[in-house]
Order: sequence, then C-alpha cells, then structure tokens
Amino acid sequence: MSKDSDLRANGSGYYDPTAYAAIKHAEHDSEPDKDDERFHKLLDMIFNICELSGFHIEGANSASTERVFH
Repeated sequence: MSKDSDLRANGSGYYDPTAYAAIKHAEHDSEPDKDDERFHKLLDMIFNICELSGFHIEGANSASTERVFH
C-alpha cells in the first residue's frame, strides 16, 4: 500500500476524507516556502552589505517618514 492510501484510512481502516485533507494541509504548511526562504536570504544579504559598508539599520516602518542612519 502507498503512503497516500494509508493516510486516507483512519485508525480503524475506514476511508476518512476529512482527516486526509487535514493531514495534507498540515504537511503543506510545514514545508518551507521557497519564496519566503529566498526573501530571508535576500534580507540577510542586505543587512550584511549595510554592516560592511558602515551603516546600521535601526528599524523599518513603511508608514514612517523619519529616517535614521548611523
């Protein structure tokens, strides 16, 4: 029996589509999102470049017009 067919049955062996859908949804949510991972790598690179260039990022607020540079 394949892994997916095992997940479609509950502990008693009966077909349980609700539990299967919940398990598949939870598995999907636990996988790291490739775009999110790429975004965080980009942010790390930007912070590293700023630090190497002598800048320090105090914070970011898109609603703020006040800028702080050190």
